[in-house]
Amino acid sequence: MTDSNNPRVLLVRGLEHALFRLNSIAHRYADTDFKLIEDALETARQDARRDARQDQPPERLLILLDGGLVQAVCTTQPGIEVAVLDQDTEGADPSDISAVEGEIDTLYGSLSRPPVTDAPELIDSAWQTLAGDHIPCLGSHEA
Repeated sequence: MTDSNNPRVLLVRGLEHALFRLNSIAHRYADTDFKLIEDALETARQDARRDARQDQPPERLLILLDGGLVQAVCTTQPGIEVAVLDQDTEGADPSDISAVEGEIDTLYGSLSRPPVTDAPELIDSAWQTLAGDHIPCLGSHEA
């Protein structure tokens, strides 16, 4: 279900329009503060966005490694951007090491952008295997 068809999103859009009209009337005729209405509207907007996201399947990634190196990233949704921070910096050129700051810690490593491929069937197969829906391959898988 797209956002434009989600009943909650449509309700929030209607409320936004009503709030706009109320604010224009208030500014024209009085100094009425609509802060409580604006706060309630923002809460409804956040709830509608959260509910709209829950109606959609999760975006999934499958990261392909070979020899400990990221070879590619497969996604279920096109347009996802991916960055890899390799924290194995032993022997790395200091000019290749980046600092990535987070809420709790700063991480150091080599940043790269692996190729990203839209591969929903491959990812579905991986998730089915994780759920136990497939029998694992026994024996050699190398060509």
